[in-house]
Amino acid sequence: MSTEPLEFDSSIASKSIFTIAGIKVYIYGLSDLPKSDITKPKDVAVFYILHGRLSSHKFSESYAYKVLTKYKELKKKILYPNHGERVVDPNRNLSWNKGNMTHAMDMCSIIDKAVQDCMILIDYLPSYFQGYQFHNIILGTSLGGHACYRLAAKIPRKIEMIIPVIGCTDLCSLLINRVKNLNGKDLQLGLRKLSYEDLKLTKEQQFLWPEYFHNYLSKQDYQVAENFPNHVKVFAIFGCLDTIVPPIFSKEWTQDMIERRCYDDSIKVEYFEKIGHQHTAEMCDAYSKWLVENITY
Repeated sequence: MSTEPLEFDSSIASKSIFTIAGIKVYIYGLSDLPKSDITKPKDVAVFYILHGRLSSHKFSESYAYKVLTKYKELKKKILYPNHGERVVDPNRNLSWNKGNMTHAMDMCSIIDKAVQDCMILIDYLPSYFQGYQFHNIILGTSLGGHACYRLAAKIPRKIEMIIPVIGCTDLCSLLINRVKNLNGKDLQLGLRKLSYEDLKLTKEQQFLWPEYFHNYLSKQDYQVAENFPNHVKVFAIFGCLDTIVPPIFSKEWTQDMIERRCYDDSIKVEYFEKIGHQHTAEMCDAYSKWLVENITY
């Protein structure tokens, strides 16, 4: 994935740093907030930006400023655990082909921790800024996109919109295909529905994909697939040439969600041609426009 930040003008918005629950949080646009009123709280969009594996807060910062040029409100981002300024062991961020034999558990535990951190910040941030009514929006890239779906399924009443960019709804299928080293037309779908025995893994593959972990992750995938909240607006973005997180793994979910919502405008899916596993400026322009259209308060 391209981890280079976009060029941006930092003069368009203020930047503040807070520490909440031991998490270093960068908040952009505080100086643009309307005056608070405890008796009549002002509506404010809170925009969480979750970056991808091997990326850092600098990547997210560039997109925060880019979005701010199109929509001036409170925007904030969260550092990913074990990424950027929070690196504990860089090897835990590597994949199987880079020699990390616990890649699946490492990646998914980072996703779980990021979801937990977001939940804490969503619960506590309003206490630091009284006199506002927060409306939570989540943008995530790659690994951050995976977290978007899980966060909305976890705390549906507190999330209004998500924008997963090159993310995946079916992590079991994504990772098991990596374990089996499958690609292209050989990709196997819907593997969360299979028992561990039916996966037919070799002994070497079983070491990379333990039974306990399969049962744990398949339950999370089931929650996203079957119990995703209908009120949460979704703009899912994919790269047509993405071989790292192929869009095919999320196609069943997006189509099912479109049909479940009777083809209304609460879900939008866009595929960018000639784009692989990248978060591009064109994608940023697309969801910035979508945000302007959908944030009406």
